[in-house]
Amino acid sequence: MKVIFLLIIGFTISISVEAQYGNFRKYQIAETGYYCHFPSDPGQFEKQQSEDGQLMYLAETQVNNISFGIITVLLNESFSSSSDSELKDLLISYMDYLKQSFEITGAAGYGFGHTLDSNPKAQGILDYWENKDGQELVVKGWIYNKALAFLYIKGKELPNTNVQSLFLNGFVFKK
Repeated sequence: MKVIFLLIIGFTISISVEAQYGNFRKYQIAETGYYCHFPSDPGQFEKQQSEDGQLMYLAETQVNNISFGIITVLLNESFSSSSDSELKDLLISYMDYLKQSFEITGAAGYGFGHTLDSNPKAQGILDYWENKDGQELVVKGWIYNKALAFLYIKGKELPNTNVQSLFLNGFVFKK
């Protein structure tokens, strides 16, 4: 009986999420072999180069006045022999740097130890931010091997945790 009840609740939640935020679909990040799940088509990813020469791909889409965005950084060969600890430090540094770009005035503090079902070796960091305009952000950074991904949801009010999880845990590393 409990199983049927839980299935009904899960089905109801998924219908509610789909009604509010569309159907999450997997989109390839340019021709990189990396993917991310978005609630609507993010369009063509913008290609840039970071100050230290890393190739980056950026995209953002809006649904119900909520922005869903990603910055993917393809790490060059200089990071190929980095330890897990060094990669985690790199992700922290990158997220600290982005706090300036996003004009963050408040942060809850990094939560460590997040993993992806699609890649259990990837390291994830979660945080909740507020910017100078009073918008809330929930952000999650992922790093593994040759890529770093920074995903964010931004708005005056954040969507429920089910929607947050679908997006923030929807990054897929290249096989």
